[in-house]
Amino acid sequence: MQITNELNSALAASAARSSEPASGESFADALKKAAGTAGAAKESEPEKTASEIAQEKAAKKEATHKALLAELHDYVNKSPAEHIRDAVLKELGLTEEDLNAMPPEKRKAMEELINERVREKLLGRKPESDPEVAAALALEKDAGGAVDAAVTALQMALAGGTQAMIKAA
Repeated sequence: MQITNELNSALAASAARSSEPASGESFADALKKAAGTAGAAKESEPEKTASEIAQEKAAKKEATHKALLAELHDYVNKSPAEHIRDAVLKELGLTEEDLNAMPPEKRKAMEELINERVREKLLGRKPESDPEVAAALALEKDAGGAVDAAVTALQMALAGGTQAMIKAA
């Protein structure tokens, strides 16, 4: 308020010194008009009250809480084998949707590979201990068609063709 009074008195003194304004209106009038426009702009944008802000924060907190509870519920309801299967799929760079989209032969071979890895993790064995699985893993890590190479290697390993599998690599 003090600033406004000082500004008004300075404007009045300036207007008194100036005998004739250039645009037909005084600076004080222009300032009042500008202040009125700014005030109208503030009135058109309703400010949020403290209770509205608190309600928004509470709603965001509640939504986050529900999402975390749903995620925890999903996690708790999965068996250890399901968790391990998800981890194996992630290691292979696959999703359940990817498996569903595969042709039946490739899907069967991939399911066998996944099940073997799940068994290995559940029993605590390392997959490299089996030379056929190690060869399949080596082929799988190659660039390009990693999934196709793993399926081919697994099919050869299941057919007992370790030597053929090594030659194919």
